[in-house]
Amino acid sequence: MANKPKIHTYGSLDTPWNTLDSESGVVRSWPKIHTAPWDTDEGNAVLIRPEGTGDYGSAEGHGNPVLVEFVNGTPRVFVWADINQEDPTHMIDLSGALESNRTEEDN
Repeated sequence: MANKPKIHTYGSLDTPWNTLDSESGVVRSWPKIHTAPWDTDEGNAVLIRPEGTGDYGSAEGHGNPVLVEFVNGTPRVFVWADINQEDPTHMIDLSGALESNRTEEDN
C-alpha cells in the first residue's frame, strides 16, 4: 500500500518515571509503558503494553493489550481488557476525532 498514513510516536515510556506532588512532597513512581511499532500490508499500528499487563495468546511479559491502528484512512483502538478473553473487549473508531472534522465555533 503506497503512502500509508503515519502513526507518530513520541518516544517510549520504557523506563519508569517519577513525579513530585507539590502539595504533599511525595514522589510518585509510574510503571513502564512499552510500545512497539507494527507495520502491516493494510496500514500501520502501535502496540502498547503497560507494565504487568498482557493478552490472552502471548507469553508473560510479551502481550500487548492495546493496539492503535490506522487502516484505510480510519484510526481505531482495540483493547483487550480481559486477559482471559481472546477477542478484543473494546473497539473504538477514532474517525470522528480526525482533525479534518474540526469545526470552527462562533465566539
